[in-house]
Amino acid sequence: MNEVLIGGYYNHYKNKLYQVLDIAKGSEDMTDYVVYRALYANDTAKTWIRPLKMFVENVNGKPRFDLMNPKDWPVKFDFFHSHIYFNKETYAKAKNFHEDFKKLKFPNQMSQMHQQLMGPHPFWMFEVDFETENFLKMIEFMTTHRNGLSVLVHPLSGNARLDHTDYAMFLGQKEDLNLSIFA
Repeated sequence: MNEVLIGGYYNHYKNKLYQVLDIAKGSEDMTDYVVYRALYANDTAKTWIRPLKMFVENVNGKPRFDLMNPKDWPVKFDFFHSHIYFNKETYAKAKNFHEDFKKLKFPNQMSQMHQQLMGPHPFWMFEVDFETENFLKMIEFMTTHRNGLSVLVHPLSGNARLDHTDYAMFLGQKEDLNLSIFA
């Protein structure tokens, strides 16, 4: 998979654990960089950057960084929730994506397409819930079918604020959420 899940946990091919913090642009050449942090004791640095092209490449026949299955994460979750964002201009793309979800064989629950702002979400959206066991399949599916739409993915931990902040992950553009509703 050549798309990076912002907020996702990755295993380096040398068996070190990292979490992606964001995708950044180099100011001189506009190169995309992955910003990530080490989740182990490291005297050199805690936060790292690497060109996106290098981050997603294979080394010795395996991914340099491999998205981890949530069952192997440092924190455990049973269910995930995704919000697929759209607006008036991207409604047709979102409707097609919504239809694509209906064709999936593995279990998930999906909402209608909401053409109004709801909760902390900055755009219209629809939701898809899925179990942890389907996390990697869902991320792969959303990566290949999102057609440029931004997708927020988060666990259902029981703490809505943490779900939309510390545990939030994005495919595509990392969107600013209206966190004042949790005050």
